[in-house]
Parts: sequence; C-alpha cells; structure tokens
Amino acid sequence: MNVNDHLKELRENRGYTPAELAHRSHVSENHIRSIEKGKSQPTVYVLLQLLEALNIRPEEFFKEDKEVVYPTDYEKELIEACRRLPTDRADVLLLLAKMLAT
Repeated sequence: MNVNDHLKELRENRGYTPAELAHRSHVSENHIRSIEKGKSQPTVYVLLQLLEALNIRPEEFFKEDKEVVYPTDYEKELIEACRRLPTDRADVLLLLAKMLAT
C-alpha cells in the first residue's frame, strides 16, 4: 500500500472526514484530498503533522505488518480514566466492560 492510500485508510478507520483531519492537523483539507487521491505527496513535515493528528507514530505507519489496531479517541479516554483508578476499582470496571460486551 502506498503512503496516499495508507493515510486515507487510517483517516477513515478513525472516522474522520478530510475536514476533521484538516482541523486536527492544521493541513488544508484540499491538500489532504490531493494527497489521498495521489495527486501530490506529503512532505515529511506534513506527513508528521497528519500522523500526529491520527495519533500514529511514524514507525507504526511504515511497519510492513499493517494489522496494527490504533485506539480511537474514545478508547484512549477510557484507558486514561482507567489508569487513574485504584486497582480494585479498575478491576470492577474491567469486569463491567466484559459483562456489557457479551
């Protein structure tokens, strides 16, 4: 997969529109669309801005194994909330989450 297609796939997996990614990355929406269509290639600076907005480390982006699952903003918020809990409460939260998922 090329850089252009991979960026588009990651954006879509995050549920972001090009406009949302533009807002998060400070890269123009037109430039993002141009990159995704293969009409232009991002500079290293622009690529790093986009990856940061997508919460993806550059080394993850270029891994050969593309089966990496990236947490959504919602999942990251849940993880951070869980980390602030004492262990006994985190255990209860995990149990509740497992029960709700079945």
